[in-house]
Amino acid sequence: MKPKKIIMLTADERIDRRILLQAQSLSEAGFDVSIISKQDAEQYLAKSSQPQLSASKVYNIYRRLQKNNFVNKTFLRPLKTFFCFLFGSPAQFQLKIFWPLVSSYHADIYVAHDLPMLPTAALCAERNHAKLVYDSHELFAEQEFNFLERLMWRRVEKKYIGRCDVVMTINQSIAQVLKQRYSLSHVGVIQNAEKLVPSPSQARIFHQILNLPQEARIVLYQGNLAPKRNLEVLVKAMKHVNALHIHAIYLGSGPCLSTLKILTQKLQLQDRIHFIPAVAQEKLLSYTASADLGIIPYLPICMNNKLCTPNKLFEYISAGIPILSHN
Repeated sequence: MKPKKIIMLTADERIDRRILLQAQSLSEAGFDVSIISKQDAEQYLAKSSQPQLSASKVYNIYRRLQKNNFVNKTFLRPLKTFFCFLFGSPAQFQLKIFWPLVSSYHADIYVAHDLPMLPTAALCAERNHAKLVYDSHELFAEQEFNFLERLMWRRVEKKYIGRCDVVMTINQSIAQVLKQRYSLSHVGVIQNAEKLVPSPSQARIFHQILNLPQEARIVLYQGNLAPKRNLEVLVKAMKHVNALHIHAIYLGSGPCLSTLKILTQKLQLQDRIHFIPAVAQEKLLSYTASADLGIIPYLPICMNNKLCTPNKLFEYISAGIPILSHN
């Protein structure tokens, strides 16, 4: 019998470990799984014979402004909100980018990985008489948005979540919020835990890459260098660490990379704070295990932060290193 086809949709440019592990598990169970990311959708638009959608053009302009060190970042968030209004809603913005590619596929099950993908997945499922799964990676609408953005995302979630055949999330706390908010009978929980693997070797990869002395001790933040994660606190804290054998490492990439590097130079900490690009998921735990302490610096500035259980929490645990975090 022909295996059932599953299409997974993600607005992330770098596919999340959670998505990869789900796809692997489903493939091993006999499903035919495909993942479509934002990068796939944008490349399809660029290669297509039709004129590039205005939504994609606007998005590209926003990204260029976001990466420009000489642009005042304070005006970007209201500008992004304006773009969302221009296209009706942030979800409609994503739909315009994804639909040309996703509509060319036919599947038995569509999985929306996080809220931005839910309208697109719902439309595809309805069109193909397929099942709809919503995997809420976080309490998306409760991030540190302004009032209008939070209201828009809540309306999107309320409109589409009732159409789902399955709703699941990352922990019991967020599951309970979703159940109460939308009167759902059940929300499944799949944690962001790592697969059960032998303990990674304590190879001193960071010492080798950075040519550090053996007595050097590593404080590690790994993951997306995204705004609103309190990432600069590690740079500022290192200014007060008098033990010169302690080094801080940011392992990852993202829009805050240039800002963190500028702050490091301003505080004259270039010799003790290091930036290493993101590595492939299958290599990550070996890097994690090479550190002496893992950092999760998020502040309880919104409900999503208060309830989150990020990938790095489980990666630090799997690698066997202690964790420093806020409550």
